[in-house]
Amino acid sequence: MEGPYAASADGIPMGKWLFFPSVEAVWQNENNLFLTRDDPVAASSYAVRPRLMWELPFRESTFRLAYSPLVREFFGREVRQGQGLDDRYYSHFVDLGTKLVFSNQATVDFRGEYVVDTFETNTFDAGGEVVFNDNEYRKGHAEIEGLMPVGARQGFGLYGAYDRLEFGEASNAVFRDYDRTGGGLVYAYKVSPLSRLKLNLILETGTQERPPVGSLPVQDDFENRSVRVTWQSATARDGQLEAKVGYQSWDFSGPSSDFSGLTGELRYSLRLGSRSKLAAVLSRSALPSFFNASSHYVSSNLEARWQKERAGSRLIYFVVAGYRQNDYPEPLTDSSGVVVGPRREDRVLRSEAGVGYRINESFQGEVRYRREQRDSNLEALEYRAGRLMLQLSFGWF
Repeated sequence: MEGPYAASADGIPMGKWLFFPSVEAVWQNENNLFLTRDDPVAASSYAVRPRLMWELPFRESTFRLAYSPLVREFFGREVRQGQGLDDRYYSHFVDLGTKLVFSNQATVDFRGEYVVDTFETNTFDAGGEVVFNDNEYRKGHAEIEGLMPVGARQGFGLYGAYDRLEFGEASNAVFRDYDRTGGGLVYAYKVSPLSRLKLNLILETGTQERPPVGSLPVQDDFENRSVRVTWQSATARDGQLEAKVGYQSWDFSGPSSDFSGLTGELRYSLRLGSRSKLAAVLSRSALPSFFNASSHYVSSNLEARWQKERAGSRLIYFVVAGYRQNDYPEPLTDSSGVVVGPRREDRVLRSEAGVGYRINESFQGEVRYRREQRDSNLEALEYRAGRLMLQLSFGWF
């Protein structure tokens, strides 16, 4: 979900380039750092994250490059030494994007990112199966789409993508390293000036590597096939609607539980008045599992965000609420395949509220509090957690 402030359209001219520098300083206090059921550990930390972004517009095309390092440190000797954390953690985020528009209106879109990080688990596990990680990982992603117009409304093209996830040291995660390559066909149709329909046919192949676990192989191959239809449209009150629905299948080579079924995502936003906005996301996705070898889990998510800017003031209020359910297709087994537990089911409730204050166009701050709890039929996986955060931002966002 987007933050309380919109991105600035201006930058610092540097020849033909526009430069967008910014920096964020974050202090946070949490009552359950490791997100455990028993003996929660409270901790405070700070993080400083500069962001340097360059943008080059030319003709109808654009090129963008962004680099953002992050320094994170936890307070308290008992947290660092007693829990095995280092004094400081350094992360790096690189983002590259370009959109080329040719004279015949053919387009090429490219996006790439590279991450070196430790704690942001949602970067490699969108469904929240992994809740805490203290092992550095490297993740790379690249995707490209070329579209050739046919007539005034239609277009045909090709799509390609590559993903790589690698952990720096041996980990308890079932799948330690991850490598995936994919491609497919694209069909686009402009229904109206404000609406667009897109059809994707995608085939992905890859491997998953993990530390040896009993008699299970260290490496598994997999295939992921999907057919997806996307509808994008502007609505009343400056709203935006994006709906994706498709059929997807995961096929693993090892002792596995494959998946085939419907997946999708619905995003909708609208203005409730001149100064308030509501946005919602509803999704269902099948993701490779770190919990069960050669398997998957199905994650269903609902999240809504409301924000309001106070008239005659620089204050912005926002409230976020979400619910996620993760379902697993098979019971828990040991390394020899013997059933030792039930089929896992997790339910996560989260809420967040905050207030932001814009001092001027370049300097702003916000305070937010987040509450989250996970209930599971495997009691050891349950937790309750609260986090208070103060963030100051300066620059172009």
